[in-house]
Amino acid sequence: IEDLAQGNFYLAKNELLFAVKNVYDKNTLSYQIKCITQPDQKIKKLPQIKLERGINHVTIDLSENRSFIDGYYYILTVKLPSGEEKQLRFLYKKEQE
Repeated sequence: IEDLAQGNFYLAKNELLFAVKNVYDKNTLSYQIKCITQPDQKIKKLPQIKLERGINHVTIDLSENRSFIDGYYYILTVKLPSGEEKQLRFLYKKEQE
């Protein structure tokens, strides 16, 4: 994750994809997602993500989570095992099947 909280944003089509480097032992990813468009909105039922040592390609399926609204902006905050925090701002788009 590169910090995209400053001005650019990522387009998440039904899922959020990113990579995290874990130089420590196996761990659970500490993260949260908040809505920027409607800050009082609560994001519930986020999946638990297990990290292996090394590069981890993470996919979070957002399509079944009713907390996410098409066209709304969100910010993902990840706390890495090193204690460093990274943020990714994204626009959620629900793709029709």
